Amino acid sequence: MKTPGPIVQVALSWIGAATNCFMTLVERLASPQVVAFGENKHSDLVLQKGAEHLGQLGSNLNIPIVNESIDFNAVPGLTTQLQHKNVELTLQSHRFIFLPIELPSRAADFLEGLVRAQIDRLTPWTPNEAAFGWGSPTKKDEHHIVVNLAATAQAFIRPYLDAIGSAGACSITVFASPPAALSDGMPIKVWQEKAQGPLSFARIHQILIGTLSVAAVACGVSIGAAAIVAAQYETQREELELKISSLQSKAKAAAHSPVTTGLADARKDLAQRKNASLPSVVVLEALSQILPEQTYVTEFRIEGTKLRLVGVTSDAPALIALLEESHFFSHASFFAPTTRSSSQTAERFHIEATIEPLDSARS
Repeated sequence: MKTPGPIVQVALSWIGAATNCFMTLVERLASPQVVAFGENKHSDLVLQKGAEHLGQLGSNLNIPIVNESIDFNAVPGLTTQLQHKNVELTLQSHRFIFLPIELPSRAADFLEGLVRAQIDRLTPWTPNEAAFGWGSPTKKDEHHIVVNLAATAQAFIRPYLDAIGSAGACSITVFASPPAALSDGMPIKVWQEKAQGPLSFARIHQILIGTLSVAAVACGVSIGAAAIVAAQYETQREELELKISSLQSKAKAAAHSPVTTGLADARKDLAQRKNASLPSVVVLEALSQILPEQTYVTEFRIEGTKLRLVGVTSDAPALIALLEESHFFSHASFFAPTTRSSSQTAERFHIEATIEPLDSARS
């Protein structure tokens, strides 16, 4: 499996940063409504905060926990009231492991890294399997602090998270209610996640990736089209330079000729050549005025007085009439069959015509 290139990595990093900035801006501008539930000794959830956001359900709200999952069906209409709100859930202490951790005083600024590094040693779970948090550090002595750790398995709280998330909540925060033995008694936050709402991180991330992809494809198509057009004009320029060089060589040869009649003949020949054929740019300009807008020329070739065109259009026979009606071309006809693929509505044409002399075209 190949790793993404530097450009792709930079693009993905930019998309992630833009998504985070957008989510932060939305969170700051929005006025989140917080609804907090707490588990009582009967293993039921009671409303602790946010009754004003739940309408008539805010009074004496009691939600049972059945088989380690919230039974929202017991309170009809509650899931509708929880949509687009931030939900906080505080569970009883017997559902968690509480451990005091003694650390150096200077470790207060690095608690997250230190605690995460010791989760698999202090608990039965790895950092990826555990939901954990810690309370405010307390000073033990001059050189040490004590941090109370609360932890449980993510698999245990996942049913709660799924139930609240399916109700349409914006975010879910889980707290552990500490045992009475802890001094401060403040709930410890062990988990927080954003629910998959209409402006979720993943959705915004996908939208930005899609927008950047479309822009990249459009840019590539524009560059490719510009390169094709530039190549066509470069070919025509080279053809004109070759013709000019050939005519200049003939003019110089005639100028150095000792025979006066030879010079006159050369000038006459040049005048005849000038009047007998149209320059390529004039032919190209004439075609741009004759051909309809829905006609695209993919091959343009001039061989003497013969013009050959290959391209696609919606009505190939109509092009013959347009060329014949102009003063620049005559004897227009198809030199190859006109085809139409099953997946396209346009016809691919192969037309050749005779380029009229310059005097005739002007007339």
